[in-house]
Amino acid sequence: MSGNSGNAPLLVDFSSTWADKGGTFHWKFGDGFTSSEPEVSHTYEKPGVYSVSLVREFEGLTQEIISKDLIRVNETIQIPIASFNAEPVAGPAPLQVTFQSRSSGDISETTWDFGDQTQDIGETVKHVYSRPGTYTVSLQVQGPGGSSTEVQQELITVGSSSSNPPQARFRTDKRTGYVPLKVQFTDQSLGKVSDWRWDFGDGTSSTERNPSHEFNETGIFSISLSVSGPGGENQVSRKGYVVVSPSPNPLIAGFTMEPSEGIAPLSVKFIDSSTGNINRYLWDFGDGAVTETRNPTHRYTKPGSYIVKLTVYGPTGISSADQSVTVGPFLTRTKLQDGNLQQFRTPDRRTGIADTDDVKISELSKPYADFIINKKSGRAPLTVNFEDLSTGTIESWSWNFGDNSYSIEQNPVHTYVKPGTYSITLTVKGPYGISNKKIRDAVSIT
Repeated sequence: MSGNSGNAPLLVDFSSTWADKGGTFHWKFGDGFTSSEPEVSHTYEKPGVYSVSLVREFEGLTQEIISKDLIRVNETIQIPIASFNAEPVAGPAPLQVTFQSRSSGDISETTWDFGDQTQDIGETVKHVYSRPGTYTVSLQVQGPGGSSTEVQQELITVGSSSSNPPQARFRTDKRTGYVPLKVQFTDQSLGKVSDWRWDFGDGTSSTERNPSHEFNETGIFSISLSVSGPGGENQVSRKGYVVVSPSPNPLIAGFTMEPSEGIAPLSVKFIDSSTGNINRYLWDFGDGAVTETRNPTHRYTKPGSYIVKLTVYGPTGISSADQSVTVGPFLTRTKLQDGNLQQFRTPDRRTGIADTDDVKISELSKPYADFIINKKSGRAPLTVNFEDLSTGTIESWSWNFGDNSYSIEQNPVHTYVKPGTYSITLTVKGPYGISNKKIRDAVSIT
C-alpha cells in the first residue's frame, strides 16, 4: 500500500501478498466504496479516519484482513485569494457603493480600503463617496494559509459626466491556475463605449465586450483593454495580471487492449495505462455501451469498426485517448453431426476474406458460464447491465440477481432498489451439460 495519510483528495494504492495467488477479492475502503480487483487504487475525497478490509475466497476457504483506522485524510488548508466586485462604479456625489467579496480559500479576516482614507471590515460592506473623484479600492483577506490582496485601480468614479472620454475598466473570474486556464473577462468601463479591444499578453486578442480566453501555455501575462466612444479613447493595462502554472500532476489518458481485431463475437480486455491523479474512469466502447470500471472486458457481437474512448477525471482536469477495434463478420452456423466431414468458410481475422476448410467434428462443446457487469457499486436505485461471456453450445440462460429477482435473458438489465451487498449467479444449459458461475458480493448498493 502507498502512503496512508495526507490531505484530501488522497490517492492510495492497495495491494496484497495474495494478489498473484488466485481467488476472488473484495475490498471495503471504509467510505462506502468497494472493489473486486486484486490490486486497486482508490481516492478518498473527504477528511476522516478510515478502516480497510480485504476478503479473499479461494478453493472454498475465506480469508479476511481488517485494518482499523488505517487511512487518515486531513482537511486541506485553502490559500486565500482575494477577489471582489462593486455596484455601482460610477455616479454623482454622494454615491453609495456596495462592495462584495468573491474571495476563495480559508479566510478569517476581510479588510477593505476605499481609496478615500477610510476602511471597513466584512464580507459585504456599503460605503458612501461624498466627493467627486476617481478612487482605487483594495481588498485584503487573511487566513491560516496566508494573505492575499486585490487592488482595482481607479474603480470608482464620482461626479463623472457622459460627455467625458470613457474610462477602461475590467475584472476577471480568476487570475491564477494550472494550464490550460480558462479566464472570463468582464468589461466594467465607464462612460459611453462603442468599441473594445483586448490584448491577452500571449499573442492573441479579442474585440468582444466580455470575452472568454484560454491560456494554453505557462507564464505571467499582462492584460490590456482599450475602449473608444464618442468622447474619445482610453486604455488600462495590468502588468503580470494572469499567472498560469504547470499542472503538478498532469492527467494523460492511455490504454492497451487485447485483441484489437477478430471475429464476432469478440471479447476484448482493456488495460488502463493513464498517469496522473485520477478519481474517475469512463469508457465508451463505440457500440453504445459504457462503463466506469478501470480495466474492463467488453464483448462485441456485431461486425464493424469501433472507436473506443477512455476519459479520465482528476483534480487538475480531464484527459481522453481513443483507439479502434475491428470486428469481422459472423461465422455461418452449421449443425454438424459427430464423425461427419463438412465444409464451411472461415473469414480471415484481419481482412474478412473467406477460404474453404475441411473440418471433422468429433465433439460439440460443453457450456462454460462466464459474465461481467458494468457497475459494482453505487446509490439506490442502481441499474446494472449484465453481459454474458459464456462459451460452448448454450440453449438457455438463468440469472439470479441476489435480491429475489431472476431473468432468463442472455444479457439482462436489472435495477437494485434497496441498499445491500448482492451475489450474482449465472447458470447456462445446453445439450452437453450445465455450468454456473457465482460472484459473491458482486454489487454493493448504498
